Amino acid sequence: MDNLVTRIRVRRTRSNLMPTLLLAPISLLIVAWIGFMLKTEALMRFDATVGDNAGSIRNETLNEIARWFDWIGSTTGYAVITVITVIAFLIGRRVAAAGLTLLSVAGAYALNTLVKMFVERPRPDIEPLFAADGFSFPSGNATIAVALFGYAAVVMTGVIVRSRSWTTVVSCAAAALILLIGAFRVYAGVHYASDIIAGYLLGAAWLFIVLSLHRS
Repeated sequence: MDNLVTRIRVRRTRSNLMPTLLLAPISLLIVAWIGFMLKTEALMRFDATVGDNAGSIRNETLNEIARWFDWIGSTTGYAVITVITVIAFLIGRRVAAAGLTLLSVAGAYALNTLVKMFVERPRPDIEPLFAADGFSFPSGNATIAVALFGYAAVVMTGVIVRSRSWTTVVSCAAAALILLIGAFRVYAGVHYASDIIAGYLLGAAWLFIVLSLHRS
């Protein structure tokens, strides 16, 4: 009887993992498609239009907010947030979640670096609000944001936060933070819109892999 129950649980686990695992290669394929389309007129026009519109609304208030989000997405910012998240999970005796948080950030960074080295897209040829080094495609800030905040939100809403209202608050806060980090990179002139979209998708691909480990 115990063996039968174990087999049923294993089958259910595998069936639940399949949709998550399938989303990872789909996201990667879309990233690859965007990468091949970078020099097409349609995508260049899209990036130029979004960039021009974002630059036209610059003001001192938004500039300060952009700098703040730039710090969040910096190496130091993500390191501080990651350490705080890991410590919080360890205090809550969520050792596996703490380890997978580190894996989320490290894997997203490594994957993003690999794609950047392959594509080698220069930064936008405009006056940026602040300096940014390295290649432009895909956005590392966006990639890590999805992997880090996405995984933290999943753990919190699935294990720690129980009420439906707080689940909604946590999910919306994570989504807003991810979107704002990407939006202000375009606003600051350090990324094209397609860099951000590809970064989101790349981060999502890695997040789906980490979630499959989490659920298994």
